[in-house]
Amino acid sequence: MSGASVGIFGYGGDGQAALLARQLEMLQPGVARYFDLHLNGGQAVALGRDTLQFAGVDLSGLRYAYIHGFRYQYPVLPRPLGDADWSLWQSGHVRDQQKYSYLLSMLQELERRGVRLYNGLSGLKSNFMKYEQLQQLRRLGLAVPPMLCTNDAQQAAQFCERHTQTVWRPATGHAAWQICGPRQRLHLLDPAKPPVILAAIHDGPMVRSYVIEGQPVLNLQNRAPGFYPVETLETFWEDTAVDLQTTARQVTDALQLGFFTATVVVAGDSRWIYDVNADPVLLDLPPAFRDYLLQALALGLSGRLTTAARLTPPDQPQQRDTLFLRRMLTALFDMEASKHRPLTAEE
Repeated sequence: MSGASVGIFGYGGDGQAALLARQLEMLQPGVARYFDLHLNGGQAVALGRDTLQFAGVDLSGLRYAYIHGFRYQYPVLPRPLGDADWSLWQSGHVRDQQKYSYLLSMLQELERRGVRLYNGLSGLKSNFMKYEQLQQLRRLGLAVPPMLCTNDAQQAAQFCERHTQTVWRPATGHAAWQICGPRQRLHLLDPAKPPVILAAIHDGPMVRSYVIEGQPVLNLQNRAPGFYPVETLETFWEDTAVDLQTTARQVTDALQLGFFTATVVVAGDSRWIYDVNADPVLLDLPPAFRDYLLQALALGLSGRLTTAARLTPPDQPQQRDTLFLRRMLTALFDMEASKHRPLTAEE
């Protein structure tokens, strides 16, 4: 490893893992090495009792590892391959399974050997099993709103009747909560469709807390694009008033994560947890916040987060650039709002 003690694993072209590796190199030259999870041809790998190699590099010297973009998948189910004829063997599926099997085994072996995975396998699996993740936090006494995971329309209707307002989201991966009304239930809930998660709404500001080594290094709020009287882009700012220290530590201890985001609604003295993301995406944030978090994460991975070198986040609100013209955004938000009008008798 030539002295490198931090392994950064990501998919080439993603950018976030490569940027983090660059931050670590500037912080301490030679401390980190980047590995491409694509496992393209020519990358020699080996996994044995005394051998652990990736891309021909011995990983025995690693102390920390950060994995970005590796999605847990149920190993038995093949991913969709368009119009592939599954009555015939699909060589692409076999290769994908072998590649996934090696990566999963490699990460398990890293953990077994004592390498600290900032977002280890249990965390990545919890992103895939979002409802179970949140119920685990509830069982440990954390404040999680009433929730239901279902694809049964009648169960969903009964749940919504018990709560004044509800939101929904897909049951896996990265997703935002959206208002759930009769129209959403009509189109989402069916035994032939994947289940969704429903949750009761608690009134209060929603804060996204970025947590490193149990410390909330940034509590972020955002405001959606505005159109009247002046058009504005989406705006983000640090919430310096809210205290999420206890919540951050409780989630860290429960899920054993080095880096994650917790989406929390602050309602009086309660901190209602709506989501925990074990593999946050930073590239979609305004550049000032993105760079601050990458630097803080680099300090965490090098064991220096609690030193005097700790950074301070931007003290001014930051706007997020978008690929859409603001007029196009107006049309999109109008379309979204139309989904929530009352159903007609014909519908």
